[in-house]
Amino acid sequence: MVMTPWASCDRSQHAHRAGEPLALSACTALTNLRSRATFGERFCRNGLWCQEAKQAGLSQPKMSSLWQTTTSAEWQAQLASVESKIQSLAKSGLLEVDRWCVQELPSVMQAREQLFLEKDEIVKLVEWKLTRGKWRPKLLDYAKHASEEEVVSTTKKAFACLGSAEAPALQEVGEALKELTSLKGVGPATASAMLTAVSASLPFMSDDAMAAALPGRPEYTVKKYLHLVTALRTKAEYLSNSSGESWSAAQVERALWSEALAIQLSKRESKGTKRKR
Repeated sequence: MVMTPWASCDRSQHAHRAGEPLALSACTALTNLRSRATFGERFCRNGLWCQEAKQAGLSQPKMSSLWQTTTSAEWQAQLASVESKIQSLAKSGLLEVDRWCVQELPSVMQAREQLFLEKDEIVKLVEWKLTRGKWRPKLLDYAKHASEEEVVSTTKKAFACLGSAEAPALQEVGEALKELTSLKGVGPATASAMLTAVSASLPFMSDDAMAAALPGRPEYTVKKYLHLVTALRTKAEYLSNSSGESWSAAQVERALWSEALAIQLSKRESKGTKRKR
């Protein structure tokens, strides 16, 4: 029996693919698992999605078409168009702070004798992160009320962990993250925004990159960030080899963000068309 994406539960095939004992059907497993999110993540990972999952209110995950493409030209087109999409999105201040994060801050950092961030720079990075995604004013308040001395001292320690290699080893990245997340209100995602300013081999831990490279329930942890770094570095290496142009993990993340922006803008346009009707 061949299972289609939305086929009804079949006891033997469904249980076998999900790694459950054959006597336990997916329908029974649905009631036994602790959360619907866990169920959704599990069956998504096994490439299977049953009618019972749909009836339980679980949405079938949307995979990034860009992540699956092997054509480097498509990646380049997404990367080249990210700024125009940010402009079209018309989010107040996003384009300006994005340019600062991507173009200005890395140059400022490299000009310093020792790598570190100032309090105002962390505030801007948090603003950039929040403007890109979900606005959480409390995180911004934490950044604004941080001690300048603590910020400089902590970021110096963190960036010193990275060593001098162009692409720091994962163990070094993990150590740097642990230092950065000691700052109040700074989690792995915010810390990754700081790391990106130091090395393009360390991408921002965005929702879009996580969804594309690490399907399943998102977990914003140090461990998951290291998985993301590996996945995006691997993709960057593939794109570099296939296109003859240099790609970084940070550029891969921006291209994925560009794809997500295109989808967001398309939905907005579609809603506007429906209203006119």
